[in-house]
Amino acid sequence: MRAMRVFASVLMLVAAVTLDSNAGGDKAKVDAKKLVVGKVKSVDLEKSKFTLALEGDKQRTFTVTDDTKFIGPKGGKGDGLKDDRMDKGYEVKVLPSTDGKVAMEVHLPFRKKAVSDKDKK
Repeated sequence: MRAMRVFASVLMLVAAVTLDSNAGGDKAKVDAKKLVVGKVKSVDLEKSKFTLALEGDKQRTFTVTDDTKFIGPKGGKGDGLKDDRMDKGYEVKVLPSTDGKVAMEVHLPFRKKAVSDKDKK
């Protein structure tokens, strides 16, 4: 009888820890509906801004602040506006601020493969 109570207590503890760890992970995820997806059109290092080309010939410009996070595809840190994945043509995802003018997070893609001389032949 005592063994059953111990087993039930351990089972409830494991369930509680599992539920708690799953709940914490949801907070870290970004709502995909809030992300703005587009291809980098231009980057202005002096003004700390970049412009994305969106679907339907639209474009949108975002300001970058010291609080803006540049996140690589595997979770690593990017190099801000100087990152090579902020070059024209790369598709990035941006989490805008509530007013839509500042980039809170920029999710960078994988780097494009460089075409070597061997591949050109």
